[in-house]
Amino acid sequence: MFVYVYTARAKSPKAAQTVCSIFNHNLSLLQQPGFLRGDCAVRVDDPRQMIGLQYWGSREALQFTLGTETHRRMLDQMAPYLEGPPEATLYKVRG
Repeated sequence: MFVYVYTARAKSPKAAQTVCSIFNHNLSLLQQPGFLRGDCAVRVDDPRQMIGLQYWGSREALQFTLGTETHRRMLDQMAPYLEGPPEATLYKVRG
């Protein structure tokens, strides 16, 4: 399993909630085989700092999704609410 992690800083606590709503809405529309689940969270001691998590069964499915127009649109929708582009990191779960 792979975990794709976005970290970002929103312009305000309300903007962080908006970004999480956009992120979660896009995840709810994702029908890509290999996508397992995802979520967005806001840091407790800094409500402008946020993290988005996507769990994938295969790296290929994730790579395909990252190249889609839908993914680019999600990033474009979130951009006005963020101080800069989200930083993305890929992790592999070892079990």
